[in-house]
Amino acid sequence: MLIVSTVLFWGLEVGSWADWFGAIGTILAVIVAVLAPYYVNRPKVKTSQGSDYYTPSITLRNLRVKALNVGRVPIKITDLGFNIGNTGQHFGVQENISEYLQQNDDVEGNINAAAMIISLTGKFPNKKMFVLVPYARSSQGKYYKGKPLKYSRKQMDKDLDEISALVAQ
Repeated sequence: MLIVSTVLFWGLEVGSWADWFGAIGTILAVIVAVLAPYYVNRPKVKTSQGSDYYTPSITLRNLRVKALNVGRVPIKITDLGFNIGNTGQHFGVQENISEYLQQNDDVEGNINAAAMIISLTGKFPNKKMFVLVPYARSSQGKYYKGKPLKYSRKQMDKDLDEISALVAQ
């Protein structure tokens, strides 16, 4: 006499659980295989801003925008600049760049602080606070944005006065 019994775990046979785990593992493997090339081989650019100062008076001289390729794929950067907060406008620091960046290569552009302040205060005479967001634009049209820089009208006027006094000397 042959007795066949089944082992149940949470209402399913043990063999059924193995089938379910195998199916889920197969589906996850297919998803990873399809999406991995997109995430591994996409361009990655880190954008940042910096400042240069006149010494010894520590007066603002230039604002810098820098784009660094942190991905494995070479990328062509065409423009560097600042977006002006929520206005939808921007000004270019360096445009029409035709440079391919390999991994860990960077490109940098500078704008004269006095020219930038005069331009911003002329375009937006009633604005009290400016949020400048550094950006780099690739040849594919994608924008890479950096950390915003908040710049008050009071600070701009003070910096412009200091620059003017320093240049007059």
